[in-house]
Amino acid sequence: MREVLKVNYVRKENAENRSVEVGLTAIIGDREYQQDYLYFSQDATVTLAAVCDGMGGLEGGEKASYTAANILGSAFENRTGNVDFFGFLKENAYKMNESVKNLLGTDGRPMHAGSTVVTVIINDGFLYPMSIGDSHIYIYRNDRLVQINKEHNYYEQLMSQLRAGEITQDFVEREKATTRVDALTSFIGIQNLYLIDIPANPIKLEKDDTIILCSDGLYKNLSDEQIRLIVEDNHINMQMTSDRLIERSRALKKESKQDNTSVLVLKYKGNNI
Repeated sequence: MREVLKVNYVRKENAENRSVEVGLTAIIGDREYQQDYLYFSQDATVTLAAVCDGMGGLEGGEKASYTAANILGSAFENRTGNVDFFGFLKENAYKMNESVKNLLGTDGRPMHAGSTVVTVIINDGFLYPMSIGDSHIYIYRNDRLVQINKEHNYYEQLMSQLRAGEITQDFVEREKATTRVDALTSFIGIQNLYLIDIPANPIKLEKDDTIILCSDGLYKNLSDEQIRLIVEDNHINMQMTSDRLIERSRALKKESKQDNTSVLVLKYKGNNI
């Protein structure tokens, strides 16, 4: 059996920052290569976490996710002064996009590679999330699991048009039966950046809130209720939580083959520890 465990990641923990505990896990699945990249970095007071899911084959997808994650991480680690974190995330989304758009292959030609991105910053008890693409961000609080971001794909575009009265339910049902229903409408690289999901205000965290960032390989195999139950059963240790989510996803995979799957789990333990 081929070894399925491979994690492309950066993990920089700061012993002074005891407000956030992290766990991260990834698998290649049935692919020959890992296109996901995870980034975790914290200083004494602020935490950054990101999951990037690359697109573009063996060289392209891995290079795209690596490039996006490291641009964001380097900007975070080299920031100075007081930072508007939503402004910081938006500015670096465009920087990530331009850098991935400009990636070249070994033949010197554009790679046409891309990546989705979900990322959060935790500062002074507040969560600053951003997402581009179809990966998910969840918050688990008081036995409830809530997805806090929108997917940028054709299905969500259809639902938005349906709510606005621009199309009919019959049209939606016909389109749902096609292979293009999961096609991304926004992502890093290849084209201009059209959609960035950033809320109007940061989210006030409560002690023991758990934040889950994951690529689509997880939620395509596990329902939100299954994710909630796994988090609930393993909430004492975040590395155990991320490991169990991946293990259960592999056991219950709904496709004949499993995509790369990555999970990054954070527990907010409060500022006054």
